[in-house]
Amino acid sequence: KISNIVRRYGWDYFRVKESGIVRDVSKLHDKVISAGGGVVTRQENIDNLKKNGFIIWLRASAETLLKRVGTDPNRPPLTNKKTLKEEIKELLKQRKDLYEKAADEIIDTDKLEPKAVVDKILKKLKA
Repeated sequence: KISNIVRRYGWDYFRVKESGIVRDVSKLHDKVISAGGGVVTRQENIDNLKKNGFIIWLRASAETLLKRVGTDPNRPPLTNKKTLKEEIKELLKQRKDLYEKAADEIIDTDKLEPKAVVDKILKKLKA
């Protein structure tokens, strides 16, 4: 589990391991890679993902993300914020420009059901 890795070795170690996995899976063809939100914090990840594909940012508001993430007590904190909502807002603020820069396409998902998101992704892939 991510929480165990982070607790034992820290976020830097996790990001190094994540980058290695991104490098490896980026070599695959005809695959969908669902990367974690922190993958954009390392340019090497973006470069690797773009070598063999393109990036779609499934954009959502902090409120929507909070509903989706839920209240997993094992989720390791990424900031010093006291609540998960504050943390999500902070991370969006920190990463928004990185997401926009990395994205080849952006799909707003706040008001979409999962099937509608998939339909939009497939439409982008066909284009």
